[in-house]
Amino acid sequence: MKISKIALIVYFLSCILAIFSIIFEIDALLLVSFPLIIPSVSFYYFVKVKKINFLLCIYLICNFIGESIGMMNFDDEIYYILVPFFLSNIILILMLLKYFEKFKFKIFNIISILIVAGVLIFLWNSIMDIFYFYENGLRLRIFIFAIPLFLVAFIASYNIIWRINNINLFMLTKNCA
Repeated sequence: MKISKIALIVYFLSCILAIFSIIFEIDALLLVSFPLIIPSVSFYYFVKVKKINFLLCIYLICNFIGESIGMMNFDDEIYYILVPFFLSNIILILMLLKYFEKFKFKIFNIISILIVAGVLIFLWNSIMDIFYFYENGLRLRIFIFAIPLFLVAFIASYNIIWRINNINLFMLTKNCA
């Protein structure tokens, strides 16, 4: 069996076990399965590519650090989680801009972009309402964190209107997770 297939099997098995452990609240299983997800994706990437993308490596490291901090469940962990995920979203925007499609002014395209922007602004506003009763420092950090997240979702949606490719699919998985 090829090493890349082993990495994919470990990835899918880890994802299934992590979902199962979250649904049935089995913390021990979550501690075993969840930390294997990003390293297995990284290992698969390193085995499959000939030229390694430095930005993608930093992106994966930032996500791994953020997920590791999130698993610790200590007080005020959100303050520490925001930093690596904010950096990963900035890196993701840089990677997305490399594949940015030229805008063509057609009525369908303009309407589609306006609908996507409206939905994203509504979601952003709804998320900010969740943090209404928290102190201002946290609300400001969440607002700042949401800016690159909004841009990632908007650029991915914009690119998906034009063409489905690997980077757009990666963006969809990032925004859905």
